[in-house]
Amino acid sequence: MLKRKILFVILGILFLLESCIYTQEQSPFDAYTIVKSCIESHGGAKKFNEIHDIYAKLLVKSYTKDGVFENRLHEYFRKPDKLRIEMEPEKGSPTILSWDGQNVYRFVKDKAEKSDDQKLAEHIQESLRFIRLMVLTNLLKDSTLKYERHLQEKNVHIISQTDTKGEKIWLWISGNDFRLQGAKFHFLGDQKAFNIMFIQHHEFEGMILPRYTKLYRENELVMEAWLSLARTNALENKDEFFSDLTEKARLKSIATSPHRRGN
Repeated sequence: MLKRKILFVILGILFLLESCIYTQEQSPFDAYTIVKSCIESHGGAKKFNEIHDIYAKLLVKSYTKDGVFENRLHEYFRKPDKLRIEMEPEKGSPTILSWDGQNVYRFVKDKAEKSDDQKLAEHIQESLRFIRLMVLTNLLKDSTLKYERHLQEKNVHIISQTDTKGEKIWLWISGNDFRLQGAKFHFLGDQKAFNIMFIQHHEFEGMILPRYTKLYRENELVMEAWLSLARTNALENKDEFFSDLTEKARLKSIATSPHRRGN
């Protein structure tokens, strides 16, 4: 179950760079200003506000007590709340999981079905929570941003965000270039904290996203992810794509390769 939770959250991690709705707090530093600078550092508000859908391709390596497992993931997100995940494991059959805004669907071993699995629905909702939280076009309402502390030796700002359900995430933002360096959060029902570290950033179609990410459960490495492609507003399929799992994705062709840069 933990492996599945971690797999879902990595999808949200990809878009952890475009945070937040914010409420200004009194502190030596201004949380609003820092987050605004972070947004600009990762592409700017205008770019993220224009996003309607996102396609991402990545390789995920999971570390478990049963061994190391690799999955190639294709993720399709459409605002405000549609998500389709296509998983190609190194061993085993490909799997598709999808949420059309109301119901969960899955495609396993050449069989597509609507699922009543409440746990599966909760996991997908958990992933969507992160995507909505972190993509600027889906800013959360009625949430609070608080300046927590400044790590002077590393020049890193720690800012927490709490939503109306009381769920909190801590963001680590560089004081040098205002790139998002990582985050800390808790899965529901898990007492141990998860820490995300963004090792490399690259430009994908004007967005600065993490190309290489590490995920820890406290001090234990549980996942690594490599983002190889991210495109915006490229999905040509209608909304039925998220409920009809036999439908193949149709992406707009790329006339020229987008410029990419990293750090």
